[in-house]
Amino acid sequence: MRAKDIIKATITGLDSELRGTFVLEEHTVSVGGACVGDHVEVEISSVSRHHARAFAHLRNALRRSEEFVWPPCPQAAPLRGQCGGCGAMHLSASVQDQARRAHVQALLAELGVENVAWIAAPEHLGYRNRSNYVVAKGRGESVVLGSYAPRGREVASMAGCLIVRPAISRVEASMRAVLERYEVTCEAQPQALRWVTLRASARGEVVVELVVRSAGAHWLEAIAADLMAIDGVQGIAVSVNDEATNAIRVGESHTLAGQTTLFERVGRVELEIPAGAFAQLNTDVASQMYMRAAELVSANAVVWDLYAGLGGLGLNVAAADKGTRVFGADSVATSIEAAERSAERHDLDAHFVVADLSQDLPANWPQPGAIIVNPPRRGLDEVVLKCLETSAATQLIYMSCGPASFARDASRLFDAGWRLDVIEAYDMLPQTPHVELLARFCRPSGREI
Repeated sequence: MRAKDIIKATITGLDSELRGTFVLEEHTVSVGGACVGDHVEVEISSVSRHHARAFAHLRNALRRSEEFVWPPCPQAAPLRGQCGGCGAMHLSASVQDQARRAHVQALLAELGVENVAWIAAPEHLGYRNRSNYVVAKGRGESVVLGSYAPRGREVASMAGCLIVRPAISRVEASMRAVLERYEVTCEAQPQALRWVTLRASARGEVVVELVVRSAGAHWLEAIAADLMAIDGVQGIAVSVNDEATNAIRVGESHTLAGQTTLFERVGRVELEIPAGAFAQLNTDVASQMYMRAAELVSANAVVWDLYAGLGGLGLNVAAADKGTRVFGADSVATSIEAAERSAERHDLDAHFVVADLSQDLPANWPQPGAIIVNPPRRGLDEVVLKCLETSAATQLIYMSCGPASFARDASRLFDAGWRLDVIEAYDMLPQTPHVELLARFCRPSGREI
C-alpha cells in the first residue's frame, strides 16, 4: 500500500476522530466522511512509517449504510463542501455519542475505570458562541471567510454555518460585503486582515475581533463605522499577529469601537467575557458542567480553582455555597481581572490572582479542603501534580478537554492515594470528536503542602 493507491473497501469501525476505518495489509486506514457499513472507494493519502496506520480521502461512496446521515450543512466536507470543521456531521447523534463514549471508556479501561456516564448535548446545531474565520480572496476578488480545507491550505467558505449561533451567521454575511467594499487586503500582504473572530452572547450581541498584520493598517478606522452599523454588532476589537504561525492570537486585543466585553450567564453566575479571552464554546453544556461541579464539592471552607480562566467553575462553587471561600489562579491577566469583577458583582467570597502554574503556585493561600483544576489539553503541569500528590485536600474536581492527558494524570493521582468516585463525559462540541470530562477524586487524608 502506497500513497495515491486507489482502494475499494468496506468500513468496519470508527477511530477517535470519528473517521471510518478498515484494515488493509495489517494497517488501520482512516477515511473522513465514512461510517460503519459503507462500501467506499478511497485514495491513500499517507502511510505511517512507524505505526500500522494509514490515511485516505473519500473518492466515492459506492454504497451507504443505514448509519449514514446526509449533512445538513452546505459546506460540510467531504460530502457537500470543503469545510472540515464538523467531521462527524454525517453520523447520527446516537452514533456519535456511542463512538465517543467507547473511545473514552477504552482510554480509561487500563486504569480500571468502568461505566463512564455520558451526558448528551441539548442542541446539536446553533450552539457555538464563537467562530474563527480565515480571511482570503475568492473568485473575482470576492472575500471568503472560512477555514482551511482538509489536506491543504485552500480556504473553504463557512457561509451559512449551522453550528454557530444565528447572530454570528448574520454578522458574517454582512461583514463580507463590508470587507469587499473597502477592498481590504488579506493573506501575506503587509496590512492584511488575517483572521476574524465573532463571538455572540445568548442575547444576540456580537463582538468582532480583527486580527491584522499591522496595527497601522490604513483601512482600520474607516471600516469601523460600517462594521458597527451591522445589526447585532456591539463592538470591534483588534489584535496584531505578524508571526509565521497558525496561531490566531499572539497579543492582547484592544478596543477599536463600541463595547468589546460580553456578559453571559453560565450556570448560576453571569461571567464577564472580554475580547480575546477563552470561554467555553457551548454555553449550555458549560452551564451543566459548572453546576454539576458545584454539586460535587462537599461543604468546604476553602476551595482552590487552578487554571481558573474567567472563574466560571470557582464562582459557581462560591455561588452554590456562600460559606465557601474560593482562591483562583490563571496565567492570563485579562481573564483574572474579569473573574475578579464577576466575583464583586455577585458579592462572592472569591479571589483571583495571576500565576504561571507551570512554574509555581500562589503563595500565602489558606490550606484547601477541595481543589478544582481545568487545565489545557496537555493536562496538569508538574508543579500542580506535585501539589496534588502532597496536598491536605480531600477532594479534587478535574474538568478536562483532553481525555488522553486526563488518563495520564489520573494514573499519577492514583499512585498518590487519590480514588476516582465520579466520572462523566459531556458532549461539549456536537458534530466533532471532542469530549469533555468531569471527574471527582477523593482521598481520606493528605499531607501539608
